[in-house]
Amino acid sequence: TWLQNMKDNAFTIAPSFSFLPKAGTRINVDVNHTQLTTLENDGIFPFKGKSIEETPIDFTVFQLGDRNNTTTTSVNFSLSQRLTNNVSFNVSYLKDFLTWDDKKHAAEIYKGDGAWSNGDSSVSLQYWEWDAKMDADNVTGYLTADFNTGTLQHRALLGYDYNVSLFNWGTYSYAEAVGTVNVYDPAKSSHLDGATYNLASYNYALANQTRDFANGIYFQDQISIIERLKLLLGLRYEDYTFRLAYKTPTENEVSQKAWLPKVGLTYNFPSNTHVYASYITGFQPVSSASLLFGSVEGGGALKPEYSNQIEAGVKQELFNKNLLLTLALYQIKKINVTQQINPGVADPNDRLYRQLGEVTSKGIEIEFNGRIGSSFSVNGAYNFNDAKITKDLVPEKIDEKLGLAPNHQGNLWAKYEIINDGSFNGLGFGGGVNFSSKTPMLQAPTLFTAGYAVADAAIFYKINRVSLNLNVNNIFDKRYYTGAVRQSERYYTGAPRNLIFRVGYSL
Repeated sequence: TWLQNMKDNAFTIAPSFSFLPKAGTRINVDVNHTQLTTLENDGIFPFKGKSIEETPIDFTVFQLGDRNNTTTTSVNFSLSQRLTNNVSFNVSYLKDFLTWDDKKHAAEIYKGDGAWSNGDSSVSLQYWEWDAKMDADNVTGYLTADFNTGTLQHRALLGYDYNVSLFNWGTYSYAEAVGTVNVYDPAKSSHLDGATYNLASYNYALANQTRDFANGIYFQDQISIIERLKLLLGLRYEDYTFRLAYKTPTENEVSQKAWLPKVGLTYNFPSNTHVYASYITGFQPVSSASLLFGSVEGGGALKPEYSNQIEAGVKQELFNKNLLLTLALYQIKKINVTQQINPGVADPNDRLYRQLGEVTSKGIEIEFNGRIGSSFSVNGAYNFNDAKITKDLVPEKIDEKLGLAPNHQGNLWAKYEIINDGSFNGLGFGGGVNFSSKTPMLQAPTLFTAGYAVADAAIFYKINRVSLNLNVNNIFDKRYYTGAVRQSERYYTGAPRNLIFRVGYSL
């Protein structure tokens, strides 16, 4: 990547086999094996006494030996069986394996003044190694049926899914103050080698092994009231059970449950205009990892996150149905949104969480996608989003902006291809822009990173079965930030100018 000592290397093989022994029966076997070497971007930060603009955009504290190796293997068996002309049954079984091996240096920004030395131009680093593994079993089955009750037409679905996962958090080792990095005078940087550190080890093989169970039962019915009017009704029950410190004397069981209704309504006008409205509820259980590591600010336990969304909109097909225009109004409410307020701490047991009372997002979305004529295509989107805290135990936080949620975001991309013009046939050009207004910081929402607009362009050529594409992203090499955690750390930068060249061949 364009960041120092950050590389991505991935290998995937994913064969799929299908067997159709008779009409109405289909058996699938899908296998996926992926090996990924990468690193999570921690963002950049201002050095003490300096502005963030003085930190090189490609700077990281990662060293050559740092990497995260993740290997995942999954096997999925599925059966689709038509029982009658109107009734069908589907069932699948998925087996997942994952291993995770992380070695990483990180800046000790959370220590404040204690992180700096050598005239405030060197930052102290920590180092950690963490091994973990997981295996999971998932079973899903559902029955679909088409039937009528009087003049009403129904397309109903009844289903159940079950997932059980075993997480072994392995061994976590870390060392603080292993050395310093000086971005302005590299000669003052320490020699950093993870193999030489005296690491404090925590063996999580049993004490922090967890067994997670998830059950879901759901029903949905799409009802055609008249030809153009359809009503969707749905209800889902979710049940999560986490067994912490699994198979040890201190094993502890935590259960979380929720009923999740939803309803939707659509009407199609003869003018290729479609209007809709919906109400959807959501539920996000507290993860077993969050229950294991860390504590809640002010005491107590983490609570599950609940949400509901109300949306209404209109979709309009234009230019002989070649262009789709969508306008939507929405309101999303969430309670118990969880934030970690001390990212980067060396020991996961020191993590500190805060839960917001109620967060409300209100906004409007406009999208368009399709072709205008045979040569010109366009797609774009604009989103206005007003996201803020609407209820909280701390009165001063009410009406505070939600971090990482800008008011305005959008993109535009247009493409023109020459058609039926001799030797220039298949030649095309594209251009566009991505933009955002200023973005509040995650843990300091009264502070913002600046808004930006970034331009991209492309040229492509198709001849017979061969396609050539050249994309130039961030044409003007603009330095910009997609967000930040707080004023002193974790500014996430957009990529500088880069070129991508692709060659394709169609069989």
